[in-house]
Amino acid sequence: MGRVATLATAALVTIPAGAALCFAAFWTVQSIGPVERTEAVTVTRSSTGDSHHLVFRTAEGERFEAWSADEGFDMPPGEPVRLEISEVGHQVRAVERLGERVAVGSGLALVFWAVLFGGWIQAAVLVGTAEQRRLGLGLAGSAAGLAAGAVPVFLLF
Repeated sequence: MGRVATLATAALVTIPAGAALCFAAFWTVQSIGPVERTEAVTVTRSSTGDSHHLVFRTAEGERFEAWSADEGFDMPPGEPVRLEISEVGHQVRAVERLGERVAVGSGLALVFWAVLFGGWIQAAVLVGTAEQRRLGLGLAGSAAGLAAGAVPVFLLF
């Protein structure tokens, strides 16, 4: 395989890795990053098995949805609550009612799988190019592919 082919292959193969790793970074910041707190009211609730789904509305009219398996999360409509909203992604991270804080499921499991997927692709490309004694081209192509995969995801958020 020629130099250009090695470079192009490394770049094309790592595009999904770039997208997966960018999503992982977004979900991490969304799950553990800064939050804002706001007052809201429970609008609707539904339960499926162990999971409770609630819809909240703030005084400003913003609508938020959240799911949790915690029993303390089963709140009747009209219940005033305080929401912790992630500043990145604008998702509910926790609900506080009567002084009790109930955490909402985080996206950290998605982070694990996205990093595993992206890391596996990256490692496979680097091992493959190292076996061909073209690690430099593999690194350059991988960097281009990671950037090409991350840019569209970054622009979404």
